[in-house]
Amino acid sequence: MTRCLFAILIASTALVGCSRLNPATWSGGSSAPAPVDTPAPKVDERPLIAQVTELEVDRTGGGAIIRATGLAPTQGWYDAALVPVETTDGTLRFAFRAAPPASEQPVGPAATREIVVATAVDAATLSRAGRITVQGATNALSR
Repeated sequence: MTRCLFAILIASTALVGCSRLNPATWSGGSSAPAPVDTPAPKVDERPLIAQVTELEVDRTGGGAIIRATGLAPTQGWYDAALVPVETTDGTLRFAFRAAPPASEQPVGPAATREIVVATAVDAATLSRAGRITVQGATNALSR
């Protein structure tokens, strides 16, 4: 009895590997997978910071930390970031973007409108860049 059961088990295991004899493929064979829709790259709709006032590049063991200070037009701007911009001229370019406040805010002194952001860049990316530029709405600073 065990020999018969063992023979059936081996035969069925061998049969699973044969696609013509595999019952799972009898309903039409294999078909190409359905194409996957890739989402379009998201466009950052935050406006540029009004003015870039300072740019520092601090070297690290694995690349550099790029730190920029900007001046917003009013108080209350938030969610600031240095957003990479594709270029072909060997410049590593970033757009300094921030989200405006939901309601109207007072202008206030410059110290209350300052925003500081930073981003890390690896050594490979840094080695391909001859210049680093951070772009604001009215100016850009480079190092």
